[in-house]
Amino acid sequence: MRTRVGAAVLFVALAAVVAVLAGRSWLHPDNGSMADGDALVSHGRDIFRQTKRYAAAYVGNDLSCSNCHIDAGRHAGAAPISAAYPHFPAYSARDKRDITFGERLQECFEFSLNGVAPPADGDVVTALTAYARRLSENAVREAVVLTRGFPELDAAPLPPSPARGAVVYANRCSICHGADGGGQGAEGTVVFPPLWGEKSYNAGAGMARTGTAAAFVAANMPLGQGGTLPPQDAWDVGAFINSQTRPPAPQERTQRMLAQEPTSSSHGR
Repeated sequence: MRTRVGAAVLFVALAAVVAVLAGRSWLHPDNGSMADGDALVSHGRDIFRQTKRYAAAYVGNDLSCSNCHIDAGRHAGAAPISAAYPHFPAYSARDKRDITFGERLQECFEFSLNGVAPPADGDVVTALTAYARRLSENAVREAVVLTRGFPELDAAPLPPSPARGAVVYANRCSICHGADGGGQGAEGTVVFPPLWGEKSYNAGAGMARTGTAAAFVAANMPLGQGGTLPPQDAWDVGAFINSQTRPPAPQERTQRMLAQEPTSSSHGR
């Protein structure tokens, strides 16, 4: 447990970053009016922001939805939920069939959150779906056009190198996520998420693909300074992060996941 001084420093740092992000997102993260009067949408937003707290039975690590979908799913460069929701049902290469938005949420719990899928008709999936629907409706009303997924990243000039990535990580990432990749927290709250180890995403998560991790890093990291890393650095640090140990993918899906791992430096999701 960190000291109160350490906790204060972490929270002040995070607040400063959020202030920067507010100018880059289409809706301020603290604007509560979006969910006013709708308990289901509000519950979905709470689950999205603090998944382990509000959906603890289904989460097996220290991550929340908002760690990948920054700014409570509203940040333009971090797979905004409002851009994803209207595309479902959508074909899933992993499942080799069309899946619903609710099924996609279930997969997030299995892989990114290293947990178990909540029931399709349960309160967690229902609330998260309501939240995503509201974000999508707001985007249409505000005439905001957001791109699904992460921005495309140019191919790496050189093959991604975990060794070079280790240097990038030490210089640009470790101050927040820790030298051991375990993240940082204060008073029981995860402030900067773990990037590898037992408390991070498992090997079946989309982020476990180097191309996906590199695209996310290039667009969003360091937090509040997205777009500042050269593409090669993003590829290298993505390769380094995903060369570290993490929980295995659920056994029954492992072979399908491995069959679709990109073999070149082209960005795949």
